[in-house]
Amino acid sequence: MTEYIGTAFGDASGPLHSGSGDQHIHFGPSPIGTPRRPPRDAARDELLRLHRRFVLPPGFENARSRLSEYRTVLVTGPVGSGRSAAARELLYERQLGRGSRFIRLPDRVEDKDDSILHPDDIQRSDLMLLDLTASGQDVLDQAQWEMSEFRAAVQEKHAWLTVALPPDTPLRDDLHGLRVPLDRPVGLHVLRRHLHAERIVPEKEEFSRGELTAFLATAHMQEIARFADLVKQYRDRRDTDTGRFTDWLEGALADTIRRQGEIRTILERSSGTQRALFLSCAMLHGARGQVVQVAATKLLQAAEEPHVVQPLLSRMTLPHRLAAVGAEMKGDGRVMFRGLRYDEAVSDCFWDDFPELRPVLRSWTDRLVRDAAAAGEERDDLVLRYARQCLRTGSPEELSGTAVAWTSDGTPAWLHKSAYLALDTGLRDETHGGHFRARTYEWATARQPSPGLVGVLVGVCSGAMAVQHPDSALVRLLHLARRETAETAPAARDALFGLAFSEGRLIRRLLDRIDRAWSRPLSSWRHTREIELFLRLAEPERFADPGGRTRPLISEPAVRRQLTSGWRATLKARPFAECRSKAADWLRTARKWPAAREGVLDVLVHACEGRGDLLGELYALDWHLPCTSREDPAAKADVSVRVWQKINAAQNAGS
Repeated sequence: MTEYIGTAFGDASGPLHSGSGDQHIHFGPSPIGTPRRPPRDAARDELLRLHRRFVLPPGFENARSRLSEYRTVLVTGPVGSGRSAAARELLYERQLGRGSRFIRLPDRVEDKDDSILHPDDIQRSDLMLLDLTASGQDVLDQAQWEMSEFRAAVQEKHAWLTVALPPDTPLRDDLHGLRVPLDRPVGLHVLRRHLHAERIVPEKEEFSRGELTAFLATAHMQEIARFADLVKQYRDRRDTDTGRFTDWLEGALADTIRRQGEIRTILERSSGTQRALFLSCAMLHGARGQVVQVAATKLLQAAEEPHVVQPLLSRMTLPHRLAAVGAEMKGDGRVMFRGLRYDEAVSDCFWDDFPELRPVLRSWTDRLVRDAAAAGEERDDLVLRYARQCLRTGSPEELSGTAVAWTSDGTPAWLHKSAYLALDTGLRDETHGGHFRARTYEWATARQPSPGLVGVLVGVCSGAMAVQHPDSALVRLLHLARRETAETAPAARDALFGLAFSEGRLIRRLLDRIDRAWSRPLSSWRHTREIELFLRLAEPERFADPGGRTRPLISEPAVRRQLTSGWRATLKARPFAECRSKAADWLRTARKWPAAREGVLDVLVHACEGRGDLLGELYALDWHLPCTSREDPAAKADVSVRVWQKINAAQNAGS
């Protein structure tokens, strides 16, 4: 007997797709300014979703023991064995309620003077993942070189670190004892776990099928997850009245294993005109019949396929032509295949069986996307299907190249949405995500990216990248904010600080990058922009309020030094009158937070560099700054005494 208990939506993350219909992802009229949810919360949701579907692979107990003993473990295993998932699950087991932060450490070096691991970022009970499964040897070598100091900080802060490695990675001698090999979990157990997470609980004997056993014996974990989702979609279909698991499983097996042979049979007996209609039905699945017919004609033209144009009244009806390729026209005029994911299987066959046709298909897709009338309301789905084929066939550069072309000067906003969907899909891909992060870095650091590209980059950096690779997103948004023009402002800056202010670790990373700029030769315009960015970052409460930390950020010597450098650059470039309001905010913060008082005042006084005019302005500002109704007069008096003492010390040191 099969148990079915509702449909669970509580653990979904990212765009939710439930049922057999098309999924529509909406891209707003303006770029996303800040993540809709804090990246840390979204990452925590991903951990929960994984936990509900995770099956312990052989070797997991050893990894768990190694992590308990050393607070660090390096897991490795064959491709498709679930190394990254195991590294996440190990961290999930160590969390202490909402008090533990989940942090995905960067898996690439953005700039030549960057580090991968930052010991100062670690807080007590942090859960840190370093996924190097797709990294090159240079990153693997640098991560190992930095590991010793980082591990010491992990131990000191009672944090946890899991590292996922490619198979057969050479390790330094001091890391050998931390490596634990994992084997592939039993495929049937993985499938059952995924089904249970969707409230589908079959009996054991209901899995007794030779086709299923053969499939599960070699499938990667992602393929099994996809198969389980297909079973769920058959369960949720509204056009069937069966409630038996065996029927859902039969449908999933037919779609996964037998479908390719059926489609190839149709292809073998079809003419060029019929094949064009077949693929158009697949790539525009759910579109209206007229849209599909126009697309088929454009495909014939793109392929330079000769075809006989029959008189209009002599042609077969469109429903008859659709039936010849296994499709049908619904009552609302939309063209659909009968089986779930049949459209995917059809397009897979075209991309796999006709590789020489791929340049034609790229040009055809580009024309449809650019022509609003041709693609109609199904343009988004067409872009997502095209992106899937590029990624599936190992052609990420084709997808990224097409996406950036959709953002060139003069292109309409709806085409920018298509570019966003293409890049967002690429960034989410586990195999090719690194390619898209590299390309987005190139575009973000270009001298003058087009306004359309800037908007798209802000969107993708604020979305998937902010959750999966927040450090990378921060770097790209900073470069975009530095180059932002009146035409694109303030999208990049708003997104940059929305991300940075989501957690103290990212505030520190952004401060560090701005601090590096002061030692470089900068144009007058660039220096002004850097000061603007610093002043927006230097909200004193962000550095004085400890929040969930054991101490405020400003208590760290490196942070105080970098804040002092920023204030020093500001006071050199601007008259004090323009800085008075910001300095007043800092003085009020010193009154509010006693634990941060010394650090806040040290930054202001040291930034004056002993200059009598600036120290005098600072003293006068503090003396005349009134005490608000929320401030303690004793705190104001204490701050005034300290300001006077520090100014005297600074003047004596300079005499």
